[in-house]
Amino acid sequence: MKKLLLLAALVLTACGSSDSKVSDITTYEECIEAKGEIRYNEPHECWIFGDKFYENKPRAKFIDYGPATGYHASPVGGGPYKAVVLVHAKWGLENDVWVEAREFAKEGYVVLAVDLFDGVKPQGIDEAFKEKTKVSEDLDTAFENIAAAAKWLSLQYNTTEDPIAITGGSFGDAWDERIANNELGLILFE
Repeated sequence: MKKLLLLAALVLTACGSSDSKVSDITTYEECIEAKGEIRYNEPHECWIFGDKFYENKPRAKFIDYGPATGYHASPVGGGPYKAVVLVHAKWGLENDVWVEAREFAKEGYVVLAVDLFDGVKPQGIDEAFKEKTKVSEDLDTAFENIAAAAKWLSLQYNTTEDPIAITGGSFGDAWDERIANNELGLILFE
């Protein structure tokens, strides 16, 4: 009889402690540790005892925004978030730009990295210079591309009505200043 009472006390204690652990789960990572059910949607979800937790990983994909295909990254959740147009460097829309877009999304921005090289990924410094020169010689098309990206961002459900910011690296920095001086309604990212 004593063994049965001891076993019942252990079971009740175990149940009580698991309930307190379940109520302590507040993040995706904690849900994973508690062996919650993983559902591989975009974004990933962890379900445990009727509660759902999202992985804090921004959603990212290539999208067609009109004149080109860009790389779109967005925070998890409904927002609204500020929007940023990201201009690539001299090497085009490559992996480093994708990483930068996802980092902006982790910080709470909806980002569209534009492609001013029309899909070309320069294979050397000479080809990079050639692509930069083509863009510089046709500024109207470049401005239309960036304006289309800003328009696409403004139409997203999870963006604020704040002015859309623009930023970029090396080749992109020059575009920051050019855009700010050409009245496209964009602000420089700070």
